[in-house]
Parts: sequence; structure tokens; C-alpha cells
Amino acid sequence: MTRPFHEVIKELTGYEIIPVNNSMIGKAQLCATLQRVAKKAAKEMIKKPIVRPRPNEVGNDIEIYVKNVLKIDSKIEDLNVGPNTGYPDIKAKIRKTAEIVFLECKTFGTGKEMSSMRTFYLSPGPAVRLKVDCDALHIAISYEMSRQGNEFTPLTYKLVDLYDLPCNLKQEWQSSNKELYAGKRILMSGRTAR
Repeated sequence: MTRPFHEVIKELTGYEIIPVNNSMIGKAQLCATLQRVAKKAAKEMIKKPIVRPRPNEVGNDIEIYVKNVLKIDSKIEDLNVGPNTGYPDIKAKIRKTAEIVFLECKTFGTGKEMSSMRTFYLSPGPAVRLKVDCDALHIAISYEMSRQGNEFTPLTYKLVDLYDLPCNLKQEWQSSNKELYAGKRILMSGRTAR
């Protein structure tokens, strides 16, 4: 089953995603504001590269750079949506119009832009808190990352309107460590030699 992201958010939260074309300050001004944020964050990442052993962990660090830029930007303000887990990463306000923008920070490796591997996901449930609490724009700030050893720096950036992003529902059976390691299931355990 495939549905556009705006329908998924509406069903899960009751709130609307505003398409970028309907922005109160207009698409060009909104994009210029977010472009400035993306470029400033990229400059900081180039000065102080992200160090991670695995490329799929790099995206976790992008949010910090973007938030640091928002702290000093005069046109857009970080509204701090709480814990780092859950969608979206950042809630911000355009100061000129008081318009709310939910930002999701993403990365992709060089040559991986057209990969069919899952890169955007939303897993609502009792353990995951959606931080969408109003009608707003939903935009991804994505960086193409270059790797030198364990250091990652951005090569390019993209601003992506998530309004009509096609989303596929993939249901899965899952279990927790608490259930997996329940006493009656353990066949044997012991210490490893050191």
C-alpha cells in the first residue's frame, strides 16, 4: 500500500502538511532562507567533519549542525521539539510570518542518491513519539556526504518538500530484548574468557 506523506501525517496526527508552494512567504523566500541554513551548516561540517565508523550513522549528527545554525539565524528560529528520537528532527519558525516548518535531516553517500534502499521511514507506535503538533511545512535538508576514512563532509545539499512523498507501508513482526531474553527461553549463558 502506497500513500502520499501528507495523508499519512493527517491520519496519524490530525494535522495537515502545507505544500511549499502554499508558503505564506512564498516558495522563493522560503527556499532562500533554508538554503542559507543548509549552506552554513555545511560550512561547519567541512570545518569540523563528522567522525563515524559506519556511514549509516552520519545522519544522526547532521541535526546538531543545523540546530547550531538556527540558534544564530535572524530569519528562522529553532523551537526545540524535545528528544532526538521520533519524527521530525527539528521544529522551526519563520520569524517574518510565524510559519512553522518541520525539518528532517538526512544524508546520502556519493552515488547513492538513486538507491532503492529505504532511507526515509516513520515508525509510529507506543514507543515512538511523533512531534507533529500543528499544521506546517515538512522539509528534508539532505546532504551528499563524502568519506575520507571515518571522516564525513558534505559535497552537496538538497531541500526536499515532503508533502507528496510516496510512502509504502511495511508491516513487520517484532520483539524486544526483554521478551527475547526472558528466562524460560535461555538455553545457556555464561561469561566469555578475557
